[in-house]
Amino acid sequence: MDEKGKYAIEPIKFSSITHQGTIGSDRMSIDYNLTKLLTQNILYAAYREAKKVTDIAYLLDVNSSLVEEIVEYLEDNGFMNKIDNDKYLTNILIHDLSKEVLCEKNKIYKKYANIILDIYIPLLMESITEMDCFVPRNDEISATGMKDNFYVPLNDLNFFKWTIITFALSHKLTIPELSDVFSKFYIKQNDGSEYMTIAALEHDFDLSYHENLYKSSGEVIFSYGNITYYPFTIWIYNTIYNDKMHDWSIYAESGFMNLYDYFVERFNNYNDKNEIIENLRRKGFIAQNLKSDKEYINMIITKMAKDKLIATLPDMPKNLIAINHELSSAILELCKPEYPQHIQDLCSAFYANSLSNSELLLQMIEILLENGTLKPLTEVQKKTVNMIMFSDRLP
Repeated sequence: MDEKGKYAIEPIKFSSITHQGTIGSDRMSIDYNLTKLLTQNILYAAYREAKKVTDIAYLLDVNSSLVEEIVEYLEDNGFMNKIDNDKYLTNILIHDLSKEVLCEKNKIYKKYANIILDIYIPLLMESITEMDCFVPRNDEISATGMKDNFYVPLNDLNFFKWTIITFALSHKLTIPELSDVFSKFYIKQNDGSEYMTIAALEHDFDLSYHENLYKSSGEVIFSYGNITYYPFTIWIYNTIYNDKMHDWSIYAESGFMNLYDYFVERFNNYNDKNEIIENLRRKGFIAQNLKSDKEYINMIITKMAKDKLIATLPDMPKNLIAINHELSSAILELCKPEYPQHIQDLCSAFYANSLSNSELLLQMIEILLENGTLKPLTEVQKKTVNMIMFSDRLP
């Protein structure tokens, strides 16, 4: 029998929480609740086998009524399922891998990162050149970087490459049929969103690599309210390379709506105009040009639709499909035994598209930094890198 207060004496903690799918208006509230230590330990207590509320409360050494309240919230949002005999089973993917498996997985990803880059990056760099997004740099202090379809802050090619390469690697190395299999596990939420939640357990052992380099919040896509008045969609892919990794406020709708109002010059309707502009500065959405006294919008904005931008980028070469199968099989064989039985099918679907795995993506970004394809970002650029506003107009 498990020890009473097992998770009170030695509580587990999630090192990351991401969602794969479409995100809705309740994102901030859900993320806030999932970061609570008690919630995480309730989820973990019923992860490997179903448990009653009283059993979970026993393991946490807390009042059953408190556990019942949290379990009801988790069940209502699809994070736990009620099964026979009033038992509950956790319905999210939790990575709880051993040191040996984590180190071996990292080695496998690093090996394949080089193979994939050798095949795909030359095609992608040629595509970026052909996109011809940049105006001639006659004015070195110009804050304009647009040509027909794109606005690029300060006309900075490196900043553009960071974002477009990340965008391409997260979309074009995915096999749609395999994504469809994983999407069948998505949980429909009360706010209309649909996604699967994925968490990783914090561990107390040292690894042979810097684990934080390969952590990501994953892709987030969202739009706001009145699409006629605010006709834009936001794409974000937060990683260790920017400073928004754990900033929930980035998803607050007012910031992006205020930015849109700022560059379409609707600010005359605001009584608190100065306060809003100062908030945009704090978020890094607008910044000071160090070569002039002018401010500029510090975000890539495009008039292209998201699907059109994806279609513009080079497709995955056919030989990478075979490489994906080879990589996915190796990762699945290594990792699958460490997941509980009821998660096995979900685990198989998750690892089936390993070329688009965020850990592999960040292995590739690391290599591109090392070989000079990408250059280090400035502190200002870190605030909005890997962020695109798909809008009806440009600044």
